[in-house]
Amino acid sequence: MSIDKSGNLLNDPLYIDDLTGIYNKRFLNKLMKEKSNKDIALCMFDIDDFKSVNDLYGHYAGDLTIREIGKSLQNISDKKMYPIRFGGDEFIIIFTEHNKEDVEEIISYLMKGFRNNEINVDGKAFKITCSFGISFGNTSDFTDLIKRADRALYASKDKGKNTYTFFSSDIRAVVNMPVSIERSIKTHMSSNKNIIITGGFNSGKTLLANNLKRFYPTYNIIESETDSFENINPPFIILHNPAISISSETIRSIYLVKKNFKCISFKMNNYSKREISEFLLKNNFNRSLLMVNYVDLLSSGNPRILMELMKYQNIYDFPKYKSEEIWGIISMVKKEYIAALKKINKLGLRFNENDVYENNITQYVSLLNDSMILEKKNDKYFYSYPPIFFYFEKKNSIKSINKHSHIFNMANGLKNNKRVRKAFRGLTEKIFSYGDMLTVENLLKNENRSGDWRMELLARISAERGYFKEAYKYVERIKNSVMKQRLNSFLNIKSGKKISFLNHNDTESDLIDLMAAISKNQHGKFYSIIEKINIDELNERQKMSYYFIFGLFCRAKNETLNTLKYLRQAAGIASINHYVMDYAKIIMFIGMLHDDRGRHSNALDCLQKALRIFEISCAENSKESAMLNIAVVCSNRGDFDKALAFFSELLANNNSERSMYFHHIILNNISDMYLKWWKIDESEIYNQKCIELFKNSKMAIPSHVSDLRTRINIAKNIENLHIESISKNDIMDNTEREIVKAIIGAKNVNKTIVKFAQTLIANKNGLSDFEISEYIAYIALCFRNKIVIRNKLLALAMEVIDKKEYFLRRKQFKSLMEEK
Repeated sequence: MSIDKSGNLLNDPLYIDDLTGIYNKRFLNKLMKEKSNKDIALCMFDIDDFKSVNDLYGHYAGDLTIREIGKSLQNISDKKMYPIRFGGDEFIIIFTEHNKEDVEEIISYLMKGFRNNEINVDGKAFKITCSFGISFGNTSDFTDLIKRADRALYASKDKGKNTYTFFSSDIRAVVNMPVSIERSIKTHMSSNKNIIITGGFNSGKTLLANNLKRFYPTYNIIESETDSFENINPPFIILHNPAISISSETIRSIYLVKKNFKCISFKMNNYSKREISEFLLKNNFNRSLLMVNYVDLLSSGNPRILMELMKYQNIYDFPKYKSEEIWGIISMVKKEYIAALKKINKLGLRFNENDVYENNITQYVSLLNDSMILEKKNDKYFYSYPPIFFYFEKKNSIKSINKHSHIFNMANGLKNNKRVRKAFRGLTEKIFSYGDMLTVENLLKNENRSGDWRMELLARISAERGYFKEAYKYVERIKNSVMKQRLNSFLNIKSGKKISFLNHNDTESDLIDLMAAISKNQHGKFYSIIEKINIDELNERQKMSYYFIFGLFCRAKNETLNTLKYLRQAAGIASINHYVMDYAKIIMFIGMLHDDRGRHSNALDCLQKALRIFEISCAENSKESAMLNIAVVCSNRGDFDKALAFFSELLANNNSERSMYFHHIILNNISDMYLKWWKIDESEIYNQKCIELFKNSKMAIPSHVSDLRTRINIAKNIENLHIESISKNDIMDNTEREIVKAIIGAKNVNKTIVKFAQTLIANKNGLSDFEISEYIAYIALCFRNKIVIRNKLLALAMEVIDKKEYFLRRKQFKSLMEEK
């Protein structure tokens, strides 16, 4: 997408903000792809004291203000400058060919316009100002550009607002920690609700309070440890630590506040692994799976400790440690010391032994210190062991950990030792099984030889990231012909290329042939291969693959219960053996199965859990598959805005190496979503894009794409269609053909179409309640101009899904019934 020759915004609904008419955040992702490795200027700005606009004049005034800013930004748009609504009252302008003086002139012009523009609401007039932050850099460092512009914006606020600031290195860094409850708190603050937040020592209350004060400077925010709240004035927030509420007066004060004011309560929880991952990423730290798990264990999600980790990065950067300092001694550490260490973890990164009293832990501190797991400096103890320790401490006994210490000898110049190389290979493959792509890749940099096992690992890592051309290049360097053929077939299945059977007499080849049989829909071939496999002779990883593949086969046969049975068996093996990424793939498929059955909440739980693992594992291909499935589930449950956000991110991050099949699936699902949304024109746009994709590639258009095209045409042109004009090839199944016949044949007979819908509900024909409801909603779409019929059909659709699970969809049906 781009701006047309006249400098106007092109009307692509996916990338246009509904309220302002300028670009949205989804377009920003796409633009950064298009402007890859280009020098740009990025300006971030927001409305000063925007909350007071909502408070004084109402939320309608807030929307009107944002809309007025959008109009001003449209007037300055051209091919070299892109205005974007980033979210809420935050905006971004991308300058592609402007120097500092040009940017300064444009920002000054905008500031003057905002300052002089009077906004009228119900006879009341007010003016606004905005604060700006600008950074210059390359699109390859887009995350840093955003951070720098954000810091410059805060500097403008500190100057007194209504000004602009160019980023410079002397601007104080603002560290924004992720807080899972912050968004909910801000939502209630926008409605002037009274809030009590409970949290223990170092739980992040002060950090949260400072962040809230920035956005709500007039709100009464009180920390009970330091402030008094005897004469409290609403709206207020009290941040309360129950551990220090030992005096009767403090307890009485909290009781009176709760009694006299209606309050909403929140509890400060430690940060999740996903939030820790975001924190590490934002602050340019290593974000591997092992690292995130290590930091989680080390900090227990405590924000103070995470801040300390920023200062002492070397504490958990394991390649910097020598094996003789750490690994040679770990085998002597007893289990009770490990248990003590875990208790110490909860106390923080640094501590004094005099601060620790429970269960004689002070004794264990000294013993751990003697074992060099802790290092004493200036009467404080520091952790001095690598993150990989935690993984093997869970998975293996302490004794077996010592066997793998040779990996660290690699860094000490022992690369040519055969014993070391063998241990290195074994450990690297175990970490790959764990799912940490980033760590494996870093470890392989120490290994310069091009052994087949190394090429196989690199090929699999590339495939997981969606770089299939790169993966095939690694395969070409493999000397073992059986391994090369097996890996090529594996990549063909993953990338959607033409598949052929291996027919080798080894277990790994048989498992790949099973996948090929499923892809080619050859059930007989599948059974003949299964007969060759003796499950008792399989190792744990092969058993996991066996059950997973059998689950996929049962899903292809619509055997839901058997599918769940086998997938859960596979997930159990993956979980016990710490095959983390494989576990994520399995629960992703379980999520897809829940979606097939209309259990959208269960589906989202599984898919979001899988997505979190894929993000940390740096498995881009699997991550995008999870995102696509989440988007589909959100679309099915009627959460179209969230679905659109995921779909557009997938399009914006379009990988040129991604298969056309995956790209068309995205486009087709966007088209289907818009049709459910009753936005026929938008649905037609994306269906046409999907069809053009196949035409340009000179490939046959799949039936599900042409089927969607037929349904769009019927909904759009029902008055001019005849059943004879609908080709059998355009309809996927008999149910849809019967629906088309009913719609076209009954277009002038009110009772007939409603009776048909009632018959569909009664007979079911193997359809789920969700599917029946969606079919009836589609019939209602076709008769949307006949209000009586439309509303009867929508009422029937609501009755079919009369469950809490579908409340969003029911809400939409109800809204459509009220339209005239």
